[in-house]
Parts: sequence; structure tokens; C-alpha cells
Amino acid sequence: MRDAMSTMGRPSSYSTDLCELAHNYCLLGATNDELAEFFGVSPRTIDNWIAGHPEFETVVKDGRVVADARVARGLYARAIGYDRRRGRVRTSACPASQAYANLFSMTPTPSISMRTTSPAPR
Repeated sequence: MRDAMSTMGRPSSYSTDLCELAHNYCLLGATNDELAEFFGVSPRTIDNWIAGHPEFETVVKDGRVVADARVARGLYARAIGYDRRRGRVRTSACPASQAYANLFSMTPTPSISMRTTSPAPR
């Protein structure tokens, strides 16, 4: 009786062939909802596949780690004004990167000057 109970219900549409597709889509930053739409299943089904199939969980998580790292690297490069083609900081592109570059340069910044005059009389 127990064996008959475990085979009842709708058969799963999961197959190991979906792993490569899921991995590639997660490399592009896909969420569980987007994976569900892509595979034509509900988001709960994707959750069940991740929980019930270790190989599916691994490819989904590995793809997301790569995508997240790519985003973090891009945000960091953008924040510091790094230009990959030249391999140097573009100080004119971002005022913050100009200030950062000036912190480590040996020459004083021409735009910053110390006022040496006395205050105006009242």
C-alpha cells in the first residue's frame, strides 16, 4: 500500500537535461521566477527541484555565484573609474575617482588651494 501511495500524483517534468539550461540561464542572472517561466512550471516547482535534486541545486547556485561576481566586479570598476582598455584610472570621468587619484599622487591638486589671506574686516 505504501508503494502505491508514493507513485501517486503527477509525474515530475524534471530531467537532468534541464541542468545545463538552468546553469546557463542563471549565468545571466535568472531568478527562480524567471527559471519557472522559462521551463513552463511554477516557481514552487523550481523550489522543489532545487530542494530535491542536488545536481540542479548545484548548477543553479554555481551559475548565480558567477553572475553575482560579474556584477560586483563591474560595479567596483565603475565606482573607481577603471578603463579596461587603457588599464588606468580615468580621472576625468568621475569626480570621485579624481579625488581618489589625487590622494595618492605626489603633486597637489590645482583646484584645491589654501586661503592665506586674513578674513575681511567687519
